[in-house]
Amino acid sequence: MSLTQRVELINAIIHKYVNSHSTLMEYFNGIQNMLLSELQKAQYQNYLTNLSFSLASLSA
Repeated sequence: MSLTQRVELINAIIHKYVNSHSTLMEYFNGIQNMLLSELQKAQYQNYLTNLSFSLASLSA
C-alpha cells in the first residue's frame, strides 16, 4: 500500500466521525470515539483468537 493510499484511508475513516462543520470539541470527541471503536475491535479479535485456542486445547 502506498503512502498516498494510506493517507486516503485514514482520511476516509476520520470523515466517518467528523465533517467540515464540526467544532474542535466535536473533532476530538469523534477521534476519541474512532480510537475507542478500533480498540474494541482489536480486543474482540484477541478474544476470538484466545477462545479458538482454548477450545482447541480442550478437545485435544
